[in-house]
Amino acid sequence: MNVLAHQVKRVPSKPNSVKEMQWYLSSNTLCNNSVYNHKEQKLGKLNSLMVSLPTGVVTYAIIAHGGFFGIGGNLTAVPWRSLILDREKKCFTLSVPKKRFEGGSIIQCE
Repeated sequence: MNVLAHQVKRVPSKPNSVKEMQWYLSSNTLCNNSVYNHKEQKLGKLNSLMVSLPTGVVTYAIIAHGGFFGIGGNLTAVPWRSLILDREKKCFTLSVPKKRFEGGSIIQCE
């Protein structure tokens, strides 16, 4: 697991605003972190991020799961906005049952 808390920089979104903070993390920091569901079942690991061009907005997270030591696994795309970063546990949470991760596809989350 990556150490997310040590690689985070806090930057005020407005010069006089201390309350609202933006967090900037590199994609290398985010990738390879575990993804769990709301029942604390491991779904996989964050493999990569899909960026919409030319806006530069992250739209999908690709989660790797299954397989044996990274061989023969599946990749599943989930909307980036559906992942919740848990800074204390240094992982992501996604409210999706583990069954929906069988096979590789795009999962639409609400």
